[in-house]
Amino acid sequence: MSQFLLIPQEKFDQLNNKIDELFAVLCQKNELPLKIEDWVPEAYAQKLLGLKKTSLWALRKKGKIIYSKVGSKIFYSKNSIEKLLNRNKV
Repeated sequence: MSQFLLIPQEKFDQLNNKIDELFAVLCQKNELPLKIEDWVPEAYAQKLLGLKKTSLWALRKKGKIIYSKVGSKIFYSKNSIEKLLNRNKV
């Protein structure tokens, strides 16, 4: 017997975001260790993607881009940026 469950859109979106975060973590664990040249500073990622800091922050929060934070500096994985671009090509 099948059942349908109604949940508010906001809760559904939160669940979807959590699944995306978990997926990103699993993908990250399956990647080879990254070298220093595999990372770019936030300013470069902003220029490359044409995004502002808040947009990059949103991508980090959703687990759609891999990053590393050292002190107050944020670096992004080049591979992660490339995957993001490929996922969103039209």
